[in-house]
Amino acid sequence: DYCVILNHMQFDFGIKPLHILIEIQGDYWHGNPRLFGEGKGRRRLNSTQTSKNIKDTAKRKWAEDKGFTLLEFWEYDINHNPRGVIRKIKDVIKLRSNRYNQYRPRR
Repeated sequence: DYCVILNHMQFDFGIKPLHILIEIQGDYWHGNPRLFGEGKGRRRLNSTQTSKNIKDTAKRKWAEDKGFTLLEFWEYDINHNPRGVIRKIKDVIKLRSNRYNQYRPRR
């Protein structure tokens, strides 16, 4: 599903029966550590990025506590390694599908 809302938090995509959530993190808005934060050649996080990071941390914790697999991909990775991103999503879907089918009652 596109735009999954759980516990008043919005996730970009999700497959609820398999407990998979996907977040796409914009390099600027979420402060990709390749470009922002501590370190040589990186820019300081601004207040918007810091606020997003706090919300992202809360979403990660909630997803983990509820047994969801949360996949997060940076804009940079989507643009520079789309096959790797797709492979990761497919791998997690396959793993979760196997687990789901293993415990699903047979009719």
